Amino acid sequence: MNYNRKRHKLLKELSRLITNREENRNDFDCNEVSMSFKQIDKFLNVTRKEREIILSDLWKSNEIILCEIPINDKGCYINDSVGISSFSNNKYIYKIIFKIFKYLGFISATIYLLITIYDFIYKNK
Repeated sequence: MNYNRKRHKLLKELSRLITNREENRNDFDCNEVSMSFKQIDKFLNVTRKEREIILSDLWKSNEIILCEIPINDKGCYINDSVGISSFSNNKYIYKIIFKIFKYLGFISATIYLLITIYDFIYKNK
């Protein structure tokens, strides 16, 4: 499963929730701009364990802030400065692209090595 894609999707939705506010973004109720863990599970179509993996990196990077939602539930909302910046800079999309290029580099080096070995064997016959 590609957790970076899910992280980007969640940041996009949380960013939409907080930027749609027309009032002062510094003075808000957590319930207005957050998503509960149940909503996140449904939105991302993930299990509790997968959600915890996804949110752990976002929380560790200070891109989301955890909060209590009034109906005995927990949730999170996006950190105005760090989270929106990570979303707008496509931080997690670039991580996916970097991983693809890393694998392509390994594959191309392997092919180059095989061609060199083949060339060496057949030129020395």
